[in-house]
Order: sequence, then structure tokens, then C-alpha cells
Amino acid sequence: SSSVANNIEGMFNIFDPETGEWKDAPYVQITCADPGYFGCFDRGHIVDGQTIPMGVMITVDRCIATCVNYASHIAAVSQQDCLCGSDVNSYSRPPLFCTAPCGGSSTQTCGGNGRAEVYQTWVGVCGYRETTGAIYSPQYPGTYSRSENCTWELNVASDKVIKFYYNVWEVPAGDRLVI
Repeated sequence: SSSVANNIEGMFNIFDPETGEWKDAPYVQITCADPGYFGCFDRGHIVDGQTIPMGVMITVDRCIATCVNYASHIAAVSQQDCLCGSDVNSYSRPPLFCTAPCGGSSTQTCGGNGRAEVYQTWVGVCGYRETTGAIYSPQYPGTYSRSENCTWELNVASDKVIKFYYNVWEVPAGDRLVI
């Protein structure tokens, strides 16, 4: 299933060792989503949405690959349909509205009744070229083919550095990652 962004502001108590007292301190709790995952939306809020029926074998990665072929910016999975569009024009819904399992992969969710899970189409694209972004395995969140060879070339000015941050890092036996 997918993660969702959830920002919560509030107060909590911390102990101040200098004064020996407990005091209120503001905080912001942030739970981050997978980069490239927009969230759960009503199907009708997908801008310029073109519906492509995919049937019971739908997966997130198949929908993304389909929408890349349509030159769309977003891919949305909604039960057995893939929606390719340019944007979404509303706020996302809580994740409990998007819990229907994808027919082609029980580990993925494909929206819900009248709802769709929305992704940017560069997710899982080999060789994505931008100045910022995320690098995924080819066909993420699905599995890549056995003979897949993917290269990303990162170019920056000589006075800049490249920083890698990762949420999931798994290189299966037999695969290799060269940095």
C-alpha cells in the first residue's frame, strides 16, 4: 500500500535540564509519502483524465507505463481503470478511501469506490533527467525484468555536491548498484 503525507501541529512537554522544569514545546510531525505519490483523490478531480480500462490485471507500474506512452504527467489507478491526466484539482482524501487491492498485485492498492491513487509518471522510469527528484528501480513499485540495465547520469556544477537520501534501500542478491 502507499504512504500519505500527514502534517500535524501541536504541543508536547519537554524537560529543560537547565531549569529542571517541564515545559510546552511546539512541534510539527511530518509523515512523508513516497516521492512521486500524490495521494488518494476523487476520480472526477483528475484534470484532462483519459480512462484506459485495464481489467483485473491492473498494477500501479502498468498504469504508469501506459500514461508515459500517452505523455501524461500523472497516472491514477482506480480499481480496474488507469486514468492518465495532467494534474489533480483538489485536496487528497484520507488513505482509508483507497484500499482496494490491485488485481495484478496484491501488495499494491488501486484506489477505491470513485477514488484513485495518483502518481507522477516519472516514477519507475529509467534515466529520468531532472535537477531534483527521486531515482527508482525500473517499473517501481513493481519488479523489474531480469535483464534490466538502467543508468542515471547526474551532472552538477563543479562547486556543487550530490546528496543521496533514501527511504528504502534493497539490492537483492545477484543485482548490483554502482555509485
